[in-house]
Amino acid sequence: MRFLFRIAVLALAAFGAKTLYDKYASRAGDLQGPANDFVDRAKSAVGRTKGQFSSAAQQMTGAAKDATDEIKSAASDAASAAAAVVSDDDTVRNSTVGNQQTGSKAATA
Repeated sequence: MRFLFRIAVLALAAFGAKTLYDKYASRAGDLQGPANDFVDRAKSAVGRTKGQFSSAAQQMTGAAKDATDEIKSAASDAASAAAAVVSDDDTVRNSTVGNQQTGSKAATA
């Protein structure tokens, strides 16, 4: 009994598929022209979008490179300035320590 029920459902599905095919197969040729037009419009839109994205990516890459160069230059300048401050500070400390040592020797003598 189950087997016959399954065969009947399968036959109805096949009949439905054949009915849909007969109904819409004749319109396939009529719909091919508008479908091709849509595909052509979509291709041109994709091409324009690709060009815009490519241009934007190049501009972004250039801007990022410029920003990186500016940051590198600023970091180098800051490092140089810091090194100059440290060397000046060491010079002042060494001269102060030398004066203190000379003063303490003079006081003890």
